[in-house]
Amino acid sequence: MIRLGCTLKLLLLSAWLVGQTPAETFQFGQRALQMQNFALARLAFERLLFFEQDSFAFASASQLGQIARAESKFPEAITWFGRAAILAPNDMEKAGLELQKAAVYLRMNDPMMGQALLLGLPENLPDSLLKYQAFLMGVSYFMQSDFTQSQQAFKKALSINDQAGLQKLDSLFGKLARIKHPKPNLARLLSIIIPGAGQFYAGDIKNGLNSLLLTGGFLTLGIYSMLFYTPFDAIVAIAPWFQRYYMGGYKRAGMIAADRLNQKQNQVFMQILACFNSSEPQSRQ
Repeated sequence: MIRLGCTLKLLLLSAWLVGQTPAETFQFGQRALQMQNFALARLAFERLLFFEQDSFAFASASQLGQIARAESKFPEAITWFGRAAILAPNDMEKAGLELQKAAVYLRMNDPMMGQALLLGLPENLPDSLLKYQAFLMGVSYFMQSDFTQSQQAFKKALSINDQAGLQKLDSLFGKLARIKHPKPNLARLLSIIIPGAGQFYAGDIKNGLNSLLLTGGFLTLGIYSMLFYTPFDAIVAIAPWFQRYYMGGYKRAGMIAADRLNQKQNQVFMQILACFNSSEPQSRQ
């Protein structure tokens, strides 16, 4: 019943929009967007595009991209921003939309695609867009663990007169450089030597005990089978289970260490983002 009521309401509003001028419909969509009523805003902007209101096509497509991004419909947002870029009245508007597309790609954890868009932008952008481009480049490099390039890009995004911000940025990247543990390769090696040791090293005691007990249990059972039955029984009945938990254990140790290292780096990353008054902070994850 609730869904039916919402559908009827949208149909009535759609009929009401038919009697409005394109300018009134666009203003209605903007008001709905400001109130975060995305369904109504989408209805208004899509109507303008459907009836080919050229004077509002660029703005409507751009707004639909904003709506899709707000709703975390990232592929749809990229489509709308791309359409708006085609309709853009000048190169600066087009560059702004390409920046928004790049930001969405970063939200989708695709730094390579985002970086490709950023590197394709013209060099004669206004200072505000250049700084935003540098900010997004810093995010994309960070997501790829290229911290040297990330630091350089982030510094370009700050004002040259913001000495306090630049010093804080240097301090945070210095802190980042000191985060070297746990090392995933070392965690894997430790668990290859002693099952569970890699998890203990990474700080995951529960998984370490689980790996140690399971692998040790199957190893003991295999030895028992060899002594009291036959080696063939141990190989057929026990070896596959031992292999499964032994190999799974050291692979898991590497993943746990990588996750813990990533968590520590992300804590610094969020502090780096706090240096900027950006409306587009991106999570590395």
